[in-house]
Amino acid sequence: ELDRERAKLERDEQRLIGEIKRAAKKGNEAEARTLAKQLVQVRNAKTKMVTMKSQLGAVKTKTTMMAATDTMAQSMKSSTAAMKRANKAMDVGKMQKNM
Repeated sequence: ELDRERAKLERDEQRLIGEIKRAAKKGNEAEARTLAKQLVQVRNAKTKMVTMKSQLGAVKTKTTMMAATDTMAQSMKSSTAAMKRANKAMDVGKMQKNM
């Protein structure tokens, strides 16, 4: 979605550049200035779009890491429970005598 919007902004930028050049060739300075202001707005929007995409990527990475951490914590929880059951089942005194 963001890539499509960025591509649209790039097309708009190229279109505006062409229109600015045509207005300048005709000597229509007022139109060229207006189009130049629009061009600046399009470029700013493009920059914001790239920044937003980067931030979304960072959020996605953090979410993935959080999910992995949660999975690891759940695994450790079940391992701890299994060790607890194993310790209850064993007679520590007999184990020490055998060693």
